[in-house]
Amino acid sequence: MKKFFRKVVKTFKKLADPNLLTFGQNVTASMAAAVTTFPTPVPSLESINTELGNYAELLQTSASRDKVQVQLKNQSKFTLTQMLSQLADYVNSITTDAALLASSGFDLNKLPQPITITAPENPALSDNGSSGQLVLKFKAVKGASSYVFQYTSDPTLQESSWVSFPATTTSFTFTGLTKGTTYYCRALSVGANQQVKASIVLNRISQ
Repeated sequence: MKKFFRKVVKTFKKLADPNLLTFGQNVTASMAAAVTTFPTPVPSLESINTELGNYAELLQTSASRDKVQVQLKNQSKFTLTQMLSQLADYVNSITTDAALLASSGFDLNKLPQPITITAPENPALSDNGSSGQLVLKFKAVKGASSYVFQYTSDPTLQESSWVSFPATTTSFTFTGLTKGTTYYCRALSVGANQQVKASIVLNRISQ
């Protein structure tokens, strides 16, 4: 499994113009307060604050929708996002500790959520036209890493009576079965962290 590291997010395209200004101001203020953790930011906080001031002015002058002012504001916004992205790289180079990263004022990447698997659905059991064989199949389960196919001839379905066959496919043929015996079959989906989900039990007489 790929190791997961906490880091700050370095893209800001979804921020509206005024929100980018507020965000940038919060980042530089937070970084200044966390100088012991981030002693030599790149770019410097002074240069980013200078661009923030320029951007703040252009937000005001471009409110009239003057084409020149809007273009200047967009150029400043691009410069500012590039500087903040570089600063995020610097922060990520210093630490992977979530608390320290959060002290920079940047947003952190989201923790991966475990995938919850479901039981195999709509399983089908057939005799495959062959003596002493039964075929159990179903559709793939999202998030499952493997499967276990099981059968028993015990009508009470005692857990200790199941015969198991690990697999990575969604179809399996039980062989060597006794003709005329009723077999009970099911499939288990196996996911991360030992998640196991069992399908419904189907039964069929072996031919």
